[in-house]
Amino acid sequence: MRNSNKLMVACAIVSSVILAMPAAAQPIFTDDFHNNTSSLLWGNERGFWTVINDQYAATQPSNNPCTYSSLPFDLADMEIECDVLATNDGGIWVHTNAAGTTGILFVLAHNQAYWHTVTNNSFTGPHNAVNAFSSGQNLHLRIAVVGSTYSAYIDGSATPITTFTTAGFPSGRTGLYDFTAGGHRYDNIVLSGDCITDTCCPYISRNPEHITICATGIANLHAEGAGSSLTYSWQYEIIGGEWVTIEEGENSNGGFLFNATGSETGDLSLDRGSEKWESSYNVRCVVTNECGEAISEFASITVCPADFDCTGFVDLDDYVAFVHAFEEGGDNADFDGSGFVDLDDFIAFVHAFEGGC
Repeated sequence: MRNSNKLMVACAIVSSVILAMPAAAQPIFTDDFHNNTSSLLWGNERGFWTVINDQYAATQPSNNPCTYSSLPFDLADMEIECDVLATNDGGIWVHTNAAGTTGILFVLAHNQAYWHTVTNNSFTGPHNAVNAFSSGQNLHLRIAVVGSTYSAYIDGSATPITTFTTAGFPSGRTGLYDFTAGGHRYDNIVLSGDCITDTCCPYISRNPEHITICATGIANLHAEGAGSSLTYSWQYEIIGGEWVTIEEGENSNGGFLFNATGSETGDLSLDRGSEKWESSYNVRCVVTNECGEAISEFASITVCPADFDCTGFVDLDDYVAFVHAFEEGGDNADFDGSGFVDLDDFIAFVHAFEGGC
């Protein structure tokens, strides 16, 4: 289950980005590292980055060469916001080449904030250094680039703590830098801006996950896209490998399949109403804009009839719940779907229970 508190924080950050950026700019990527996972889009080029406690950091921090985990968008005017936890020594790459060897590096280190220009892994000295934080401090960082001016803001201030101006790097990627063992972690990343191709092409940032549901359960799936002006849709697979678009509301294919809600968002829910699930399904998410489309890996929805009490586990409670339903002769005890509650249902349940899920 996703962390709702972190999602609320991320949504609030997105709102602040929308208000702070020029009208042409838009959020194109977010990551709150929920469920201890990172987006598929992080390049993880140097530093062996990983997620611990829903926060992102390099497990092999270094400044020779500097660690680097980038996002695949070539931006001109742009803005990145993030939370920096236990701030010590790290920073943000801006307008870099894909390899992270040429561009601008904003650094938070030794209680100061400053800028480096980097050319073929050759670093200038610090530019415009200022005292900015206390070692170990948690802070919210915003880096904005408008034209040739780079500005850094801390903890929601409308006044930059330091700025730098250069026309030498008009566009490029954005990434993270970390040179602290056991500290200096990142969370709640929001990247906004204008791709130099006008439209930031779509990517799948998170694939939906395989799930198992009980026969009367609801299938909840989540996927995330990245890029500008995205539209979402979902598809299910039929025999022969053909994929069919899931419509909002009731879906049928020679008979009732399921009801769908959220079919045009990243959060899809499927249910069978008063009927039981009879089949498993493969589903996938599609994100689209004028640049093209990106398709997620499929997620399987597997039905587990033996999970009779729908707790997500098969245990003695399921056996007891079925026995009670069988003794009462209720419709839910018609385990084999024959229309009758009889010994065949009991035998069918026992076989399913022994098989587990």
